[in-house]
Amino acid sequence: MHLHTARYSHCASMTPEEMAEAAIQSGLDGVVITEHDVLWPADEMAALQAKFPALRILRGMEVSTAQGHMLVYGIVDDGGFFKGMRVNELTERVHQEGGIVVVAHPCRYSDDIPEEIYGADIDGVEVMGTNVRAYMQDGIGGIQERLRIPGIAGTDAHTVEMVGVFATDFDDGVGTERDLAVAVKARTFTLYKDQRRNDAINAGVDGRIAHLKRVWEQEPHLSEKDIKAKYGFTYSFQYGVKNGKDMRLV
Repeated sequence: MHLHTARYSHCASMTPEEMAEAAIQSGLDGVVITEHDVLWPADEMAALQAKFPALRILRGMEVSTAQGHMLVYGIVDDGGFFKGMRVNELTERVHQEGGIVVVAHPCRYSDDIPEEIYGADIDGVEVMGTNVRAYMQDGIGGIQERLRIPGIAGTDAHTVEMVGVFATDFDDGVGTERDLAVAVKARTFTLYKDQRRNDAINAGVDGRIAHLKRVWEQEPHLSEKDIKAKYGFTYSFQYGVKNGKDMRLV
């Protein structure tokens, strides 16, 4: 439900083909490619789908709004969506196209929820994923309690190692982008976690935290961007460790 490829997301390292192969190996029936602020062209998606007939590949996008990142499902045209738009403007346009909007990894950089999210007619929230850490749970729970919206699971995978750790398991087959939007709103799904892989990631958290702290101590001149490029620590991981957050996956 949430992954990126190197074709349109510069932060991802896996090619679309590598992503598809990893998804099949993980036992997934389908994926939704949610590039940052880009909807895959239909012809390119058709070509990728033809290469991997055993895997249903759908299009979505992750829009960088003024109130945070939002996952968009059920649309077939990205006209009118742009980086920095307000979340209420996004939901209005998506709903006009028959799609839905899901809040991606809320509270990733702040404990506060932008008040505009509560008045934007949001359809769902991401509750499980490799960028959904334990420290975000109170905020996520607050969103769900106040808005009474469903929670979905997606890995936010940028590398093949993360594909399939979490997934959303739909009761009925999802054949199209519109089918997906309808199924999420109908809540006809359950959430899936590969517990073995989840535990393995959590087992390495303390070591990664110690490594990051050594980097800060030994190379204080490095910026957050430098650390990400040199050592692979994401901005959110750096933020969480710096602020003493619980960095385990849920």
